Amino acid sequence: MRTTDDLEKMIRHQAVVRISRKIGRGDATISAWPAKKSIYINPDWLDESKTTDAEVKDCLYHELGHRKDWVFTTITLIASTGLVLTVVAVLWNAAISIWGNVAHQAYPAHIDWILYGLGVMVAGVLIRWALYDYLERRAERLKRVSGL
Repeated sequence: MRTTDDLEKMIRHQAVVRISRKIGRGDATISAWPAKKSIYINPDWLDESKTTDAEVKDCLYHELGHRKDWVFTTITLIASTGLVLTVVAVLWNAAISIWGNVAHQAYPAHIDWILYGLGVMVAGVLIRWALYDYLERRAERLKRVSGL
């Protein structure tokens, strides 16, 4: 049985490897910039009877290829921007509502900004979903080109 330390040694400690049962589509996923490099993999990759070292190493380097891809990073930043905009708009509307109750005045809620944020976030997710195969090919190419 492999450990996460063994997997990190395989990729020369270029990223932290974590175990996750729910990783979405595929066998592994990596956090996008600006977050710390963390690769989340399925626990099945730890079992030496199910996968070889070469397969595991190939999977980990494939995820590092994603991290080097500017398209992958841009799409993630778009979705993250939408999430932040939504949270800020919700908090702003909550603060306005509380202040209106304290001041005994009615202030209009700015629901439009919440919807803009949700729209940007959903657009980022849909773009990533639509470009999934393209991003996989780019990660393989970046893996080959960089000699990983």
